[in-house]
Amino acid sequence: MFSTFVATSASEYTATYTLPSGSADSSNCGQYTLSNFLLIEGALNAQYFSNRYFSGSPYLETQDSEINFKWGTGELIPDVASD
Repeated sequence: MFSTFVATSASEYTATYTLPSGSADSSNCGQYTLSNFLLIEGALNAQYFSNRYFSGSPYLETQDSEINFKWGTGELIPDVASD
């Protein structure tokens, strides 16, 4: 059973799972990070990163109405390398 939920940001929570009384299976015990997102009708939330690992903060965040890009050889993100 989850014993605690703690908000770590506006869209992220940390949940701690502990063993129910009398249970011997501890395989699911531990801390879990749960993320939630606000859905916007008619758009997709897009996060673009300036590195190949998608690490750190996004370089650009937008709401795109569809996923149908023809990037070719141009810049994907302004002022960031094209590849």
